[in-house]
Amino acid sequence: MRRIPSSTMRMTRLFVPTLALALALALPSVPPLTAQETAAPPAEAAPAAVGSLSPRVLDAYRAAMAARQAGVFGVYRERVAEALDLEPGHPLLLLHMARACALHGDTLQAGDWLLRTAATGVRIDLSAEPDLAVLRGTPSWTTAAGLVALHAAPEGLAETVARIDEPDYMPEGIAADPVTGDIFVGSLHLRKIVRLSADGAARDFVPAGRDGLDSVVGLKVDADRRLLWACSGASVQMRGGTPADSSRTGLYAFDLDSGRTVTRVMLSDTTRSQFLNDCCLGRDGDVYATDSMQGGVYVLRAGTGRFETVVEPGVLVGSNGIVLSDDGRRLYVTEYALGIAVIDLPTGDIARLQHPEEIAICYADGLLWHQGSLIVVQNDRGLDRVARLYLDDTGLRVVGMTVLAARLPGFDEPTTATLAGGACLFVANSELNRFGPGGRLRPVEPRRDFLIMRTPLQ
Repeated sequence: MRRIPSSTMRMTRLFVPTLALALALALPSVPPLTAQETAAPPAEAAPAAVGSLSPRVLDAYRAAMAARQAGVFGVYRERVAEALDLEPGHPLLLLHMARACALHGDTLQAGDWLLRTAATGVRIDLSAEPDLAVLRGTPSWTTAAGLVALHAAPEGLAETVARIDEPDYMPEGIAADPVTGDIFVGSLHLRKIVRLSADGAARDFVPAGRDGLDSVVGLKVDADRRLLWACSGASVQMRGGTPADSSRTGLYAFDLDSGRTVTRVMLSDTTRSQFLNDCCLGRDGDVYATDSMQGGVYVLRAGTGRFETVVEPGVLVGSNGIVLSDDGRRLYVTEYALGIAVIDLPTGDIARLQHPEEIAICYADGLLWHQGSLIVVQNDRGLDRVARLYLDDTGLRVVGMTVLAARLPGFDEPTTATLAGGACLFVANSELNRFGPGGRLRPVEPRRDFLIMRTPLQ
């Protein structure tokens, strides 16, 4: 494990169907910039407002793809540059800029953009980049290939501490009880929650579908109140799920000792698809939750039994992991597509978490707060890793990173994490890539256990 201060790295360099559908218009030979593939501004920029950027990025990207399709490569480069102005440092946009420069005949700039892309750590299949063939054999190509190989290697340390041997469990959320040491893991497919005890035994904590439980995603333990909070939503990925169920979602609270359902509060609007994906707890018992389908954030006030809107639907894109700062002032929310948004609760202001270009914070699913830093679980484009992001005193800027565990044996799309005993526990192999069209679950051979791993905090 290593800490990577940004000063030493500088080079010359699931749930948003509308955006994803629009981006499907891209050329088949160009990996589409999906709703899971945009990023936040670099550290040098002023805090950027969030909310109106994503449609503009999409428009610029679609215009770029149209220009590329038409062979107007100068316009292709201009439109990618426009998208990068709105979303500086995004790895896939950097790669598109390398392609655009190469197609426009600017080999020197193409090499520079390729190096900047490779420095982010995202996976690049250089053998499948015909637009960049002009760079083959150049120093930029050779250096980029070395960086790609370096970032593809396993990194960090983690050990397996628990297993789930149900082949179709499809785990997503995880939480730990600091009192008993028990670990709770929810199933996206089987609509239940298991308790993993210290002896390694896995037992049903909440049976499948009890009290209307649907796909289980984010989990959080309220140890003081002896509650396990769970985000649940109907999805085509759950057993028996259909698209017609997609508006049903809410929060459940279960008694930590008995598993009894204590609270069930659903979003009342049933006219649109919505999905509460992850949650976090305030000290007063409030529960904040993200809606990945609509891009909103809600809070369930303690004792009220009703949701209040923190961020209106449509303001964020693919809002997912969520955590509250220690002082209770700020919410950090991963927009899987757009890096991490920072919400100032007293004012309602929203800014992007700034970061050096080479510290990619996109593709973040799970999110935790630890001693003034953020623990993120990233799971796409070769970034499969658990990393610690160090923040400056303002809490608005990433100044360094430690990769705790990345691309280790057993990893297969890690999702979320929890803190326990001075370490980070996480779902190492969700295998969510087994879900095919319409939520159909593909079998896997040979059968593998789902792994809960632990990595020490640095």
